[in-house]
Amino acid sequence: MTSGPIPSGSRPCAGPGLPVRFAVLFLPLCLLVLGGLYAYRSLEAAGRAETVKARQMGRVSQEVQVLETALAASAADAAFLADMTSTLLREAGERAPEDIAGVLWSFAFVNRGYARIQYLDASGVEIARVNLHPQGPEMVPGPRLADRSDLPDFLEARDLPGGSVRVSRLELNAEDGRLDAPPTPVLRFSSPVFGHEGVRAGVVVLALKGDLPLERLRLASAVPGGPFLMANAQGYWLLGPSPDSEWAFQLEGRPGGTLKQLWPGAWEAARRDGQGQIPVDGGLLTFDTVTPGQGYTLGADLRVLPAEEWLLAVHTAEDSFNPPPGPLFWFFSAGLAALLAVVSWFWAQARLRRDQAEARLREMATIDGLTRLFNRRHFLETGQTELERARRYGRALSLIMFDVDHFKKVNDTFGHDAGDAVLRALAEAARDAMRQADVLGRLGGEEFAAILPETGLKAGVEAAERLRRAVEALEVRHGEHLLRLTVSLGVAQVREGENLDGLLKRADQALYEAKNSGRNRSGFAGS
Repeated sequence: MTSGPIPSGSRPCAGPGLPVRFAVLFLPLCLLVLGGLYAYRSLEAAGRAETVKARQMGRVSQEVQVLETALAASAADAAFLADMTSTLLREAGERAPEDIAGVLWSFAFVNRGYARIQYLDASGVEIARVNLHPQGPEMVPGPRLADRSDLPDFLEARDLPGGSVRVSRLELNAEDGRLDAPPTPVLRFSSPVFGHEGVRAGVVVLALKGDLPLERLRLASAVPGGPFLMANAQGYWLLGPSPDSEWAFQLEGRPGGTLKQLWPGAWEAARRDGQGQIPVDGGLLTFDTVTPGQGYTLGADLRVLPAEEWLLAVHTAEDSFNPPPGPLFWFFSAGLAALLAVVSWFWAQARLRRDQAEARLREMATIDGLTRLFNRRHFLETGQTELERARRYGRALSLIMFDVDHFKKVNDTFGHDAGDAVLRALAEAARDAMRQADVLGRLGGEEFAAILPETGLKAGVEAAERLRRAVEALEVRHGEHLLRLTVSLGVAQVREGENLDGLLKRADQALYEAKNSGRNRSGFAGS
């Protein structure tokens, strides 16, 4: 139930919501530019294609930068641990193996992104190894340390100059020739260690959990524009169009396991150019090369030697370039739809913010904070408007004034909180008892009034009685107390030539007489 033009019992709104405002602005703008769209159709299509290409190239380049920066950080970690190990070998003496193991364990405890950290001596035998599990790092005991001299990570890193890091292929981890179950991607960073007088003393190997960069790409694929794909240097899918096409170079029975099988021409272009875009299947393949070790965290004295580079790509479907099929209007209007939508959206946001601010100010100026009815000032303004309308069209208009009987006793006995609860309950009952067109307001304290357009004295008295009975039936719960209340009411019909003040005085006099007659009743002023 409402009281006047502003809904009672709720905050005044600032007009339609953002989607409606957006539509109201967007659709007329589309109609305005419809006449010029035919001439610019070809130009718009080319511009749309260039926008999609630029966005996809930006997405791919950004993810390449993120990957390279993250891998550069891991390379720096490997070089740091190798340098720490070299320092301990030179300075710790017989305690060096124990101290090195402690450093590796501490590093693993802080950096949970690695699957394994090893120090192999100059002969390839493990001196210290830390395995990382979901529950934390595990220091591998001596009996389980093994000869790893045949590992490519050792063989290819042991003869590198100081400050160098060798990065392995991204592949599924295998121990003793058997793949982990379930298969686990891993990427290893190896850096040489030097002892006294620069003598080569082995290699530090960091095995990065390979599913971390792949999971990053899967999350980035959720952004509109298509999922990311990644292939190794031989074209095998590391992150493919389907899970069963990935890791075909290590897992048997995986058809469609290479980029070349899916897009032969694109594979040749990618191998030749390293970065670019090429049409495939009516759409577009955007690709760039990930080179481990290229990143902004590397110092000039750190050299990274990757075993392979990867191709990062995203496929854009054909329907991303062409407007959806439809009537001629939509075919020609699709070109400017994106631009108009952006302009309309921001314009609608600005207007909504302005209207919300105005609505808040309007509420402060017009609504009683406790009862959510009109406050005295706005009630009188609205009443004057209704009075002038009734006078202009020769219509009847009545006014009801009412207040709570013995309200002071409620406040004195149960406190002002109870009084506030009573006033709120009275306001709600009045909203339910009055018509949609009636105007309700709180004049002050426990005193209220209602303006009833198109209502004579008899109908006004009936409305007052309806309200009186509704209030009499109320039960207001306040803490452990159940409060009952009644109201006294005074009704007056406007006279010819009478102003609002006169009408209020006569209704107030009728209210006074109702109170003097015993309260909980309606009084009325003669017409």
